[in-house]
Amino acid sequence: MAGSGQQVVVVGVTKKVSPHRQSRNPVKPKRPGQALLSLSAAAMALPAFAVNQPTETEVAVKSSYYEEDPIRASEEVVVFGDPERYTIKVNQFYLLKPIGANWSLTFDYANESMSGASPWGAVADDEGNQQLIMSGASIDDSRNKVEGTVTRYLPESAWSVTLGGSREHDYRSDYLGLAWIQEYNLKNTTLAIDASYASDELTPTDASDFGRIEQADKTSRSLAISISQILSRSQVAQVGYGVTKRSGFLADPYKLRDVRPDQRLEHRVSLGYLQYFEPWGARLKAEYRYFWDSFDIKAHTTSVSLFKSLGQDWDVEPRLRWYEQSEASFFALGDRYDLPLTVAQSSDARLSSFGAWSTGFSINYTRDVMKVGLSYDRYVSEPSAGIGSPSGHRALMRYELLSLGVRFRL
Repeated sequence: MAGSGQQVVVVGVTKKVSPHRQSRNPVKPKRPGQALLSLSAAAMALPAFAVNQPTETEVAVKSSYYEEDPIRASEEVVVFGDPERYTIKVNQFYLLKPIGANWSLTFDYANESMSGASPWGAVADDEGNQQLIMSGASIDDSRNKVEGTVTRYLPESAWSVTLGGSREHDYRSDYLGLAWIQEYNLKNTTLAIDASYASDELTPTDASDFGRIEQADKTSRSLAISISQILSRSQVAQVGYGVTKRSGFLADPYKLRDVRPDQRLEHRVSLGYLQYFEPWGARLKAEYRYFWDSFDIKAHTTSVSLFKSLGQDWDVEPRLRWYEQSEASFFALGDRYDLPLTVAQSSDARLSSFGAWSTGFSINYTRDVMKVGLSYDRYVSEPSAGIGSPSGHRALMRYELLSLGVRFRL
């Protein structure tokens, strides 16, 4: 969702995904003297690859378990359906292999299985309080994703091409990503450009029974640019800008009354700072992002994490994140059936005004060529913490995410 506030993308092995890219965490240094290697400008670049070719093959597997809290005070809030929400299980396989002297190939496969109930809509009672209409708890779905990336390494630059796709029984997505990274100023400055295109097709189930659209398409085009600068032997700063244009059917076909514009333009500006404290074997990372779009949503995201080496074999990384957004211009606390279907409206909680905080930690054990990692995150959103007047939406998300992974260097 806007500024990645409430909507969750569960990923397995840390990797590059397109068009929704994740930043790769720099590898833990084996000795304090090697820690400065992680302070290359590419460590904070938006594309998740560096100028230098990897020298070893990496194989990784990871499993994640995601569970949403039930709707609170369900006996008063839910007027129809089940208050229990989604649980998602993710299993992932990842392969990174150097090819020759100047190429590398990555392959990623993920399977997600999900079950639970989801909000269908909302109505307001005589006193203006929101009540929710939920689906039954019988929603059961799975998704398979396959992605491959080819990277070419040059003396002071690299470029990559990513092809991928995912399939569900009612959703298909195919995407193409292009990324380029270039070092300047004696490798102290890094410019990174990342572009992607995605084409999605929706075929909602039970369309005739519930009056849903039978088939729809949408596309997404994204461009991101970042500049990273090494300020000293222990400091790196980064500034970035990204823009995404979405076109086509952008509404949620499983909502009872959800009408959205068929165009959405999103902007984001980001600032990042990385500080390494060599005497303590620690690394502090702070990021801020401002988001705005044509739905009139504005959002702020601030995150801080601290990586700490605990000797040769162990490291730990606690993290904290705060998010807040304003509501969309067409958001309504209750569905309006008196409005024609040509008028935009949505009671989706992800378009409401809310704030959210998340805390988490990762702990890793490294021995020879093997690295085992465990991570946990807790996310809580509140309507009173959003930008502007609080909407008071009762379907805002709370969830837990637990992941366990193993990585091998061959």
